[in-house]
Amino acid sequence: MEIKLNQLMRGVIGYRISAKPTWNGASTANGGEKNWDWDGVYIAASEETAIGYAPDKVKSKIPSVSFLEEGEEAPVKTVKNGNGIAFLQKVSLIDASFPLIDATGKCFETGNIDIPEVKQKLRAQNVAVDNDQLLMKRLGVLGYFFRCPNNESGGVEIIIPKVLATHVSMECTKKITVKNYVVSKVEPA
Repeated sequence: MEIKLNQLMRGVIGYRISAKPTWNGASTANGGEKNWDWDGVYIAASEETAIGYAPDKVKSKIPSVSFLEEGEEAPVKTVKNGNGIAFLQKVSLIDASFPLIDATGKCFETGNIDIPEVKQKLRAQNVAVDNDQLLMKRLGVLGYFFRCPNNESGGVEIIIPKVLATHVSMECTKKITVKNYVVSKVEPA
């Protein structure tokens, strides 16, 4: 594992799949936090990698009851069932620049990441993250974005701590149709 400090410059930084065509950075920044080290907004470096996540984001509305009185409409519930529409967002950094942690290594490609080792390597780079602090939450307080491999096929992602979500904008560029967990159509939004 190797950790380097860099700068992320203003402009397009990647792509994200969403369930809706619009995105609100303020609601993400002020939204609920999960109690885990990797809680953040995930941005794929390439459109292709982002589109691969579309089957995970789609939702469908289905009837939720089977016993209805004549003329009564069934209430619907939204479920993830591998069918629906997702949206590709082009993600841009709207500030001049942000400090960026660039991490590399097989552990990021496979997902077998030793979090205490990551924190130790960050401390060696003068990034003050204690072992008892949640990684992304602490990096957000310090003002860092985090870039690393996300698979063994060369995919790269940027993880934005949620508190820093207001420093990026998203523009919907494509509408993606998914059927049975397979991307069946990609068209301009």
